Amino acid sequence: MCGKAYGRAIGSSARLLRRTKALDWFKIAVDVRAKSLSLNVTKKKLPAFKTEDQERNFWATADSTEYLDWSSAKRTKLVRLKPTLKTISLRLPLSMIQDLKILANRRDVPYQSLLKVFLAERLARERQPRPDLNK
Repeated sequence: MCGKAYGRAIGSSARLLRRTKALDWFKIAVDVRAKSLSLNVTKKKLPAFKTEDQERNFWATADSTEYLDWSSAKRTKLVRLKPTLKTISLRLPLSMIQDLKILANRRDVPYQSLLKVFLAERLARERQPRPDLNK
């Protein structure tokens, strides 16, 4: 079915949806979804990009639905993706480092990792909105 016919099918389904009672909406939505899934809509071919900048500029202005079928897309977790890290120098009192090492030893984790967890927890807590006490 071509683009205009697809638009008419969706338009007529939308008109039908407005005319029905609230209880019938679910049945019609399922029917419209089934019809749209069965349509063979041809997508544009992606251009070949020589650089990431070209691709970035392209996607900044292009509509991805014209090139990709998002109804068949599946979510995925990028488990091997590592966050960008930066090494910093931090001066801490020796007693604080010793306490941190004791706590880390109890939890059987490296003390630097425990320090990162403590920092992340505190940052998350600080990001939360605080109630206005002046009201």
